Amino acid sequence: MGRSIVILSLFALSTVSCSAPVREYACKLDPELVNVEVHAVWTCNRDVLRRVVRGKKFSLREFQLASEFFEDLTGLRADWQGTFVGAIPGPDLKHDLDDLDAWYELNMDKLRWDAGLGKIVFEGLAPTAGGR
Repeated sequence: MGRSIVILSLFALSTVSCSAPVREYACKLDPELVNVEVHAVWTCNRDVLRRVVRGKKFSLREFQLASEFFEDLTGLRADWQGTFVGAIPGPDLKHDLDDLDAWYELNMDKLRWDAGLGKIVFEGLAPTAGGR
C-alpha cells in the first residue's frame, strides 16, 4: 500500500511538468521595501500559475508561494493537492486562474503596497500597520 502511494505521487509529479532543479521564486518581496509596483508582482505570480496550467516547467516552491500570494490577497484558493513532497497543482487550477483574472479586472485599482505590513493589500479590507 505505501509503495503504491509513493509510485502514484511520483507519477502525479511527472505529469505536471515539475522541474527537478529548484527554481528561484522570482516574485518574492522584501517586506522592508518602501514602494512596490503591485501590478508587476500580481503579474509575476499569475505567470507562475499560467506556466503550471500550460504544462511548462515550474517548481513546487514557486507554485506554493504564488498560490499563497493569491489566497492571502484575494481569499481565492488555487487548486492544489497535498502530497508527501508538498503541494501539487489540482485539476481545477485553470478555472481558478480564470477566477483570479476576473477578480483582478474588478479590483486592480484597489491593490496597494502597505509598507507597514510589508505586503500588498486589498484596499479597504486590509488591517492597518497598527493591526486594526
